[in-house]
Amino acid sequence: TTNSDGRILEERFKYPLDYKAGLAFKNGSDLTMNELVAQHMIGSPIETQTWEGVSGDLRLIEGRLQLYKDFSESNISLIRPSKVFLLEDNSPTLSVNNQIDKADSLYVNLTPENVSAYCVERASFEYEPTYGSLVEQRLAGGTPTSYIWGGKGNQLLAEVVGQSYEDIDGVA
Repeated sequence: TTNSDGRILEERFKYPLDYKAGLAFKNGSDLTMNELVAQHMIGSPIETQTWEGVSGDLRLIEGRLQLYKDFSESNISLIRPSKVFLLEDNSPTLSVNNQIDKADSLYVNLTPENVSAYCVERASFEYEPTYGSLVEQRLAGGTPTSYIWGGKGNQLLAEVVGQSYEDIDGVA
């Protein structure tokens, strides 16, 4: 979108098929792009970016990174969001040009390349390994909110604010 003063505001969405094969976040517990594609998770965004500037001189002003994990304890896949990172306000200016491999137009890294240096974890999630129900969410710097489910993970019985799921007697 170009506004009346010539400034461009561009939103970009990146999905698992947009990256080089095997690309993964560095902590090892989250899924690689190959694993997401193998589980047909190709419509789930990994990154959302907002770029602003004038033609040929865009800078990244907002970014969101969503990581996924297999929470299953069996051979049946249970892929769910695990963490959300947001780009910090004081991150360096990032160029659009260094993200794409010119040979095949696939992204070669997560933006920014060193996620931990420029992004802050804002939320994390834990799921019940059999039915996939959300059992805990934690916002950065906040207290956890836990959920107790019945009916094979279909009926929310209780929401517990201020305790992790592991610390609630009789559920974990």
